[in-house]
Amino acid sequence: MFGMSQDWQMINLFDMFLKIIPKITNRMVVGEPLCRNKEYLNNMAGITDDFIRGLLIFGLTTKVLHPIVGPVVGLASKYHFWQTAKHSLSVIKQRLDDIRKKDAGVREYDNWKEPNDFITWTIRTAQAEDEPIEYNATRIAMRIMPINFASIHTTTLTGHGTLLDIPSSDPSVLEHLRAEATRIYAEEGNQWTKKGLARMKKMDSAIRESQRYSGFAQTLVHQSRRPNGIMIPDGTTHFAHGTTLSCPLKPISSDADLLGPTTTNYDAFRYSRPHEA
Repeated sequence: MFGMSQDWQMINLFDMFLKIIPKITNRMVVGEPLCRNKEYLNNMAGITDDFIRGLLIFGLTTKVLHPIVGPVVGLASKYHFWQTAKHSLSVIKQRLDDIRKKDAGVREYDNWKEPNDFITWTIRTAQAEDEPIEYNATRIAMRIMPINFASIHTTTLTGHGTLLDIPSSDPSVLEHLRAEATRIYAEEGNQWTKKGLARMKKMDSAIRESQRYSGFAQTLVHQSRRPNGIMIPDGTTHFAHGTTLSCPLKPISSDADLLGPTTTNYDAFRYSRPHEA
């Protein structure tokens, strides 16, 4: 992944993931060659930064000023969106036209295979649900934004933590992970498949444990939106509509009563042992 140079080189893992993850995400979302377009990727990453910056600014601003601050803060994300749309709109419009011709039975499209990506999924879902408004190219381009927002930084942080935790643990961890990957790769006909990845219990455990051990989130916040509020399962406590509930993730993920006495250590196979047993 980092080349075959025989010389040691220092790299910034976080920056490295910020370059890789947008390409991987958009390979699924918009396909090739757009997923490799630097201007498109840089502006899509810019949109995620805009969202986070906006959340911070809103948190520091009184609600009275939100109607004024909102449109001003939103200018940055609008700019980055239109910079990405310069590239994505042409792809989306072409896909809409290709699918329309294929469905109409145009002979030239008899052997055309529609790309398996988010653009196609969105169009086909709109057809299945009979939602003509979802055929709008700009609307589809806008839907690409929250996918990138949800993927880029969260996946970067997860990969960053995992790639630091695994090499920092006992060397046997890496040996077990390599053996599992080699075995399953061979059993799947020397190719990576979704089914094969789902069978990699040790790798899944190593990543999950890293999220527990090196997790970046401190709390999980939820606001009760049910009109009648929420009653907890034991039937003794009721939270009214609009109540904000907060769950401290770090103390729970470090609770020895829940996970055992080794919660202060990175235990790569904490979650795979039950499967092995």
